[in-house]
Amino acid sequence: MLMGNRILVNGAAGFLGTTVVELLCKSGYKVRATDRPGTSLDHARDCGAETVFHDLLETKGLDEIHGGVDAVVNVAGYFSLSADYDTLFDANVRCTENMCEASLKAGVGRFVHISSIGVYGLPVNYRAAEHSMKRPRNDYEITKKLGEDVALHYFREKGLPVTVLRPALIYGPRGRYGQAPMIAALALLKHLEFKRLYLYEGGPQMHHVHVQDVARAVELLLNKDEAVGEVFNCGDDTPVDWGLWLQWVAQHLGITYKMIPWYDGLAKLIFGALVRIPRRPVDIFNEWCGNKWEKAVKELLLQPMLVPGIDPGFFPYLAGHHVYDTRKIKALGFEPAFPYTRYGLKNVISWYKDNHWIP
Repeated sequence: MLMGNRILVNGAAGFLGTTVVELLCKSGYKVRATDRPGTSLDHARDCGAETVFHDLLETKGLDEIHGGVDAVVNVAGYFSLSADYDTLFDANVRCTENMCEASLKAGVGRFVHISSIGVYGLPVNYRAAEHSMKRPRNDYEITKKLGEDVALHYFREKGLPVTVLRPALIYGPRGRYGQAPMIAALALLKHLEFKRLYLYEGGPQMHHVHVQDVARAVELLLNKDEAVGEVFNCGDDTPVDWGLWLQWVAQHLGITYKMIPWYDGLAKLIFGALVRIPRRPVDIFNEWCGNKWEKAVKELLLQPMLVPGIDPGFFPYLAGHHVYDTRKIKALGFEPAFPYTRYGLKNVISWYKDNHWIP
């Protein structure tokens, strides 16, 4: 058991990083939290972690950051479906390689690497297992796959005790990406008193996971010898279709909606067209959302943390099932604290409201 030992968490200022640091500190670990200069490590410091600023692209100084460290949680990375390849490669591949090399030199006893279910692309099988075919489609997915390859190379060829975790679509308190812009968009429509929304019924299924459950999975894997050299999917117990997900968000926000049926053939045509839609119409909609949101933030004294809008890079995720087999990590004893997406959504929407991130 690593209890009481020092764990280095990079990417500690981000959505997942803050939650991992918070959980490990509460569990009694000594945590050294690091992120790029210019980010805020206040939350990590408030949790009792030692904080160090460092750009992981700079190898100089990494030996000092790893000094006295018993384990590493490699959270650092960049989630974006629209960023350029070089930016994503630096964040998701080069930083991982630098961390692996420094961890190898430091002789750490565990290295948990946070990858993504994005490495599967559009899964070949309905419930993709860890050994399923990898077909990354965009620069984000490609660089996450390359980063994972680097970490596993360090295990196979150099003996670094690596474990890879592939979370499904992460959501939760402090989340600003993924689901968050869609939740904010619906909250904006509610604020603008749209009389009725039309939501479709059914559609492809998506697998989600609450950020606190990802942090719990990290803690579990840090303490399982049998996890070394292995890869694990991580998700909740209730993959849901997008139509149902939208209904739940609307219900939790108090929005009146009307259902329209889902026709697979027509939907594939629509989403196929959305993938190729010109940027200008999307930009116009996002500009409209931004202007309305800015006014709402000022009127309601909201925290300006969320930006409602549409990321065209997300459209492919609406065009097919993204469901994953989580039996492998469950065999180690993992059970999600938020097994039902519906109640996890209620938790995060309540958090957004209580912390004045949405009306």
